[in-house]
Amino acid sequence: MTTPENRAEKVVSAIKALLSDSARAHISDAQFEEMTIIVREAIGDELSAAADLVEQVAKKLRETAQESELGL
Repeated sequence: MTTPENRAEKVVSAIKALLSDSARAHISDAQFEEMTIIVREAIGDELSAAADLVEQVAKKLRETAQESELGL
């Protein structure tokens, strides 16, 4: 399974590959590292939001199952 860290590194590597040599020369390694952290945090936020949605669906399914068991 791809971790958010690996995914962030892949995204930044893909961005680097799209940049011209002269553009890359203007961006330091520290700035690319900062970009990786920003992407990692964004991925983490999206994963958390997705987990929240799954929890909401699971809760609704449990409620529906309980209603069915009660004959409602």
